Amino acid sequence: METSQLEKLIFQYEHDFFSYAFCSSVDNLENRFADGFIECGISGIHTRQDVINSLSQITSNREISLSNFHIEILSDTVILARYEAFMKNINRLSFHSSVWVQQNDDWKIFYHQSTKLNNERSEA
Repeated sequence: METSQLEKLIFQYEHDFFSYAFCSSVDNLENRFADGFIECGISGIHTRQDVINSLSQITSNREISLSNFHIEILSDTVILARYEAFMKNINRLSFHSSVWVQQNDDWKIFYHQSTKLNNERSEA
């Protein structure tokens, strides 16, 4: 798959986590998260099951916009995605990085990190 196609796919996969339709299916979530997944963020460190439980409880689409999205291919089976996310409901801008691994002919998120930023968007 070309880099631009892969970037579009990973962008969509990241965006799926904001969608009620996607997150309301625990099967969708279990298939998207790799075993051993860890999230390090503003609210602490969370396991795969913590995040699946949390996302499966959303009751509507989350109003989050992504910007400055890009990927780096680290190997044939590992991708690093980096982007900024703006959470409209709480007026918060954060920087995100995710490690995606290829397993069983699909990409699964293995690690996610977020850091709160000031609300001035960067041009990176």
